[in-house]
Amino acid sequence: MKHLNVVRVVLLLSLAGLAGCGLFSRERKEVYLQAEQGKTLDIPPDMDSPMRRNVMQIPSGTTSTEGVSEKPVSSIEGRSGEISEKLFINAGPDEAFERVRDALEQAQVGTLGKIDPANRTIAVKVEIESVEVRWLLRDRVKRRQLLRVARVVADGAKSRVLVADGNGEDVDDEGSKKILLAVRERVTD
Repeated sequence: MKHLNVVRVVLLLSLAGLAGCGLFSRERKEVYLQAEQGKTLDIPPDMDSPMRRNVMQIPSGTTSTEGVSEKPVSSIEGRSGEISEKLFINAGPDEAFERVRDALEQAQVGTLGKIDPANRTIAVKVEIESVEVRWLLRDRVKRRQLLRVARVVADGAKSRVLVADGNGEDVDDEGSKKILLAVRERVTD
């Protein structure tokens, strides 16, 4: 008997909630249709708009941007169409290392750590975002930071860009894909 009373109360509360949300209401109140248009803004004829073309100029510095481009170039080839595959650059290892360093600085794909020109390695702390879909609650966004090391090695007449974890093991995860994609989009031959 108690169980039946609880079910009735829950049913009545849910119906009251639905009635309050306007589900059973036939009249639609569209107040925005009654709003009046405001007065237009008058700009004096001697005023002109400021120059916006040079607002985002990169300040001159010691970093060379030679060989770095905003557009991907078809002369950079991977073993397949996958971004997770290794990246090859048609240059010697030292020159390729400089290009990769410039590309990572330009891309701001993560926080650059130790840069070692002797070993041709660049430590990058990459932030990865994942979304946990929850049924009745808001989706939860999880952020985690991964330490990855971009390494340039000689591979015949070309150079290869590899990404490893902090222990030096080659990895193929979201962090490495993000780094390789940034380099692939910006390095030109």
